[in-house]
Amino acid sequence: MAKQSTVARRATVVALKAYTAKSSAEIAALTGLSVPSVNRIYAEAIRRGFDPIRTMVDDQYVEDKPQSTHDGFMDPLPGN
Repeated sequence: MAKQSTVARRATVVALKAYTAKSSAEIAALTGLSVPSVNRIYAEAIRRGFDPIRTMVDDQYVEDKPQSTHDGFMDPLPGN
């Protein structure tokens, strides 16, 4: 079973993919994550603005996504 993705693991993935010639499979073996997870983490960092030529790995590229605050109940419409 693959390990859970932590901020430290995600930062490691992004750094290894951006700044080494290691393959996704090699990075997966090093971090204990699956290859799809490695690719998803890197793609998400890029989507968040990470540019390996212009930026270094920063928290904003690998931090946890905000959790939904939806509690399953809809607010009633005003006047109802």
